[in-house]
Amino acid sequence: MSRASFAVLSHVTPAGSPRSSGVVHTGETLDRIPELAKLVPPERRASCAIVDIRPTGHYLTYGLGVPLPRLRDPERSRARIPVG
Repeated sequence: MSRASFAVLSHVTPAGSPRSSGVVHTGETLDRIPELAKLVPPERRASCAIVDIRPTGHYLTYGLGVPLPRLRDPERSRARIPVG
């Protein structure tokens, strides 16, 4: 039996329910994405996995663009940003 690795992305549906989705492509995907392929050493391409995430909607972030001392305050460190 063959084995394969994959990744799981956890998110929340528009109705607020938790959800997880498998999100993996094999390293062969790099053949179609030359900008990304040049970042992966040739000896690692056969064993790598590519995760393709295309977010839309609003996302809750934590700490993006926030000075380090302010990270202690969760309310001031969170932001809701539009994506997509």
